[in-house]
Amino acid sequence: MHQNAVVRPISNCKSTGPRPVILVDSTATQTREDTMATPTVKKSWSRIETWLGNHAPSYAKALGKPATEKAISTLTEKFDLKFPKPFVDSSLIHTGQKDECDFIPDGFGTFFLLQLKDIPREWKMLNDIKACGDFDDSNPEPDNGVANEWWTEAWIPFASNGGGDLLCLDSKPPKGGKKWQVVKFVHDGPERLIVAPSFADWLGQVADAVESGELSDLIEA
Repeated sequence: MHQNAVVRPISNCKSTGPRPVILVDSTATQTREDTMATPTVKKSWSRIETWLGNHAPSYAKALGKPATEKAISTLTEKFDLKFPKPFVDSSLIHTGQKDECDFIPDGFGTFFLLQLKDIPREWKMLNDIKACGDFDDSNPEPDNGVANEWWTEAWIPFASNGGGDLLCLDSKPPKGGKKWQVVKFVHDGPERLIVAPSFADWLGQVADAVESGELSDLIEA
């Protein structure tokens, strides 16, 4: 078992065989913010679901199903990482989306959640591009606390706009950053922005934006 790992208990699960072990980053349970993450994540999703149900029912129906325990365990093993509890809790509510129902507002466009199975593929693709030297002459402009890199394998993508831009969990930030902060990767621009200090905060921001009507002019209900 990974060092500093805690097993994520899951109730009401029927299984005829051994249950997959879901590991979460134990460092994410040391602060009040993170110990309260489960109700915060559930509340944020409830707010998003309610707004979409009332104003864009087709988008509400397109939200992905809960991830399976096996899918989360597989993701953990592929990255050899213990993901933050808020991300795991969120994945057990919704993961990915159907069709083109992007619900995450981002200025003049939208992002969508990646399926857990697609996260390693997106991550590997950018690692391969970097290994080929395509980013060698790039000059990133990162926020304080973000790696001075065009791309780094420490960023784990969980959302995409379909055009090359990604929202990522930062698994190894430099000094001044916070582990598991949410970083925005822009494929054709130098900005490397801290979008939120944690996944739970990010999802709360999405709920705020959805409820304030930021999606209204970006979607077809």
